[in-house]
Amino acid sequence: ELGHFRRYNTKSLSRLLQSQSLKLVHSQYFNAAGLAGWVMSGTILKKKIIPESQLKLFEKLVPLIKLIDKITFQKIGLSVIAVARKP
Repeated sequence: ELGHFRRYNTKSLSRLLQSQSLKLVHSQYFNAAGLAGWVMSGTILKKKIIPESQLKLFEKLVPLIKLIDKITFQKIGLSVIAVARKP
């Protein structure tokens, strides 16, 4: 389903981890190509569920999406992931 309770960027996720006494090891964005679909479906068309046809297209394009993430150096993307460790 489209829509989330929380949205983070790398800085806000880093602050959250530090507030929990965790040391940030690495963070990066991924799925830069997904931004276009998210804007179109969720923002412009106001859909609450990802259309099945769009999801199937996304799955077929995963190799291209991975390439786009490499090209953008994970500096932009629909999602962010972080690795942290206890001190």
